[in-house]
Amino acid sequence: MPLPPLRLLYVTLLILLCPSAVLALPPQISPVPDQRTRQGQLYEFQANLLQGDEVRWFKEYGPDELSVDALSGTVRWQVPANLPGESFYVGVMAANGEGQAFETWIVTVGQGQVIYCGPSETHRTIAAASAASRSGDTIIVRDSITPFVDPANHIYNDGGGQGSWPTNGTPRAYTTIMAENPGGVTLDGANSRRPIYGKGSYVSFDGSPGTAYTLEYVAVKGFVAGRSVTSGPITLVHTNHIKLMHCGAFDQAADSGSAINLARCGYTLIESCYIYGHFREAIMHWLSEYTIMRRNIARRDGNASREPLGGYVHYASRDSHLQSSIIIDFDRTDYIVDQTYMAGAFEADCGSSCADTGRQIRNLSSHSCLSLNSDDRIAALSQPTSLAEYTTPVWQNMVVWDQRMWWNGPPGGNRYPGSAIRSKGDSIWRNCTFAELSTPLGSIEDVVNSAFFNGYQDATAAGDAIETSIFYNFRDHDTSPGHVSNYFSRLEHNNGYGVGQLSRQGNDTGSLNLNPAFKYVTRLEPDNPLLTAGPDNSPIGADLSYMHGKGGTTYGEPGYDQDTSVPMWPFPGERIMREKMAAYSYDNGNLTGNRGFCLPGQSLSNYVWGYLGNTVPPLQVQANQLAETVVVSWAPPVVRPTGLEYRIYQLNGSSRQLLATVAAPALSQRLSGLALDQPLTLAVTAFDPARGESGYVYPVQVGSSPMAAPVINTIYTR
Repeated sequence: MPLPPLRLLYVTLLILLCPSAVLALPPQISPVPDQRTRQGQLYEFQANLLQGDEVRWFKEYGPDELSVDALSGTVRWQVPANLPGESFYVGVMAANGEGQAFETWIVTVGQGQVIYCGPSETHRTIAAASAASRSGDTIIVRDSITPFVDPANHIYNDGGGQGSWPTNGTPRAYTTIMAENPGGVTLDGANSRRPIYGKGSYVSFDGSPGTAYTLEYVAVKGFVAGRSVTSGPITLVHTNHIKLMHCGAFDQAADSGSAINLARCGYTLIESCYIYGHFREAIMHWLSEYTIMRRNIARRDGNASREPLGGYVHYASRDSHLQSSIIIDFDRTDYIVDQTYMAGAFEADCGSSCADTGRQIRNLSSHSCLSLNSDDRIAALSQPTSLAEYTTPVWQNMVVWDQRMWWNGPPGGNRYPGSAIRSKGDSIWRNCTFAELSTPLGSIEDVVNSAFFNGYQDATAAGDAIETSIFYNFRDHDTSPGHVSNYFSRLEHNNGYGVGQLSRQGNDTGSLNLNPAFKYVTRLEPDNPLLTAGPDNSPIGADLSYMHGKGGTTYGEPGYDQDTSVPMWPFPGERIMREKMAAYSYDNGNLTGNRGFCLPGQSLSNYVWGYLGNTVPPLQVQANQLAETVVVSWAPPVVRPTGLEYRIYQLNGSSRQLLATVAAPALSQRLSGLALDQPLTLAVTAFDPARGESGYVYPVQVGSSPMAAPVINTIYTR
């Protein structure tokens, strides 16, 4: 798109009269058309600027393997040869000292046709485009400022046929239906309809039949669905291999359902979704199997109807995993009315199905998740170990920080006695960090004679345990130190600091009492002794630096339940997530989403990493090796305080050597004189005169060795 005439004249005069002033222009990216590639090919695209200089480029959207060259803006993705057909968002950010610009486009993998849908297209409604679709096609719905209320523009069937769902895909090629840009289309149920609702024929493990219509192998991406009736704005029943990605969900009208609700489904992926507003549970899967909930964020803004209330809920389900997801700013208890049971951020429960054969929870896990600033319990587990099909659920590498338990429910409601963790049956908590847990003043029941974590009923000595975890600053009624555990069978190799008794039964072994000296809620600093204080020099506590689970994978696919080298921060899609959640309003504006990480001038990553008041480390660090020099780049900060500077270090084991210092707003530094005939590890910190120097979070590796070629744009993994 050419520059407008007045802008072109301005830029021309600026170049002629003052060439150096051109550097002060913020970046503007040339629009990018949607594109296509094929399995096994190298997808490569050069992003370009309409204006701006001294620009650095960063990834906004794209598959895990996709990279964006910081210096050139070249986008590269080696498309796996065995990747099923599907369409993907790809997005870049261009940044310099004067600002940032963003551009997102769609890349289709495979041979399916691309159908555009909108008021100016051949197919004006989602229903019309879906009727025209064939298996493996992609439907792209043009962005709209006005929410879609017309049922013809919802993704819906009543269980009697295809409805307005696109034609099913296959294991080799998903059918994709997606908004033109993430968050660009809102489907409004108008408090009378579920705007994304699918019902199929899949038979889950409990044997209950579905309908005659099969609904499978469809990817739904980028929509925001809200104001539903009966169940959640996104509801799936008896479906098979459905992907929900980059979708938002808000306000279940009767407050009686989950924002994203699965019932008797199989092989569902819910990834990079954001949930806010009024609901019972953020995401719940009931009598479902092979579910993955990955890289999601949820904030409850209230509930005025039914209990229990929960965050991410494994309910009477099996073979399912929660990965790298966030609960944040659940802090408006004044809008939670008459609730009797707060089930917690991370729940595993069989409920009324406990005694039913074939309905017992099995093979459930939660890994690398965060709960921050919440008025809720951490988790509830309810299934006796005596039931035949029970296997012990595992919560691993979890961080819970600033969790306030109203032990008997929130003020003004029906209050139910409970615990931060209520484990009926076995549960294992491993490498977790629990910090700043409290029962506020005004809570009816204190915990002086009890504990924050309670394992009770049907627990076994082998399976009921808290291991290699940190307990930090537990406060009962905001004053006295709170006890940690009651009735858990095993507490092994944990660290307690600023707490009461680790175990009321005295059955903790190998416990330590070291000050964790936290700088950030996400992890311990690299030189912390707790990182080698566990068995065989293993770490104690959690580290939320990297994602768990390969993006886009469903249950059983390679990498679906493994640690990755993909940075967790900035959180994928967080800019749009924040924009949508900040705009939320309820009760004539008396409750808004404009709080916590959604405040003006804030971001999710900046909020999380800056929660303890320390300088936030630079993110999206990259290194380009150019002959005998290296250019190190990093993303701009959300807030740029006066005097901010960056420091580049070479890491040598436990020591580091300062190589360069550069003042903000610079976003890169060229280094020369390095011994690049050997591998080198570089790291970047930020220094704020008011708050001190940050830690570093994502070191990069450059150089070569006899065993390896030079490494470019490679994230150094732990």
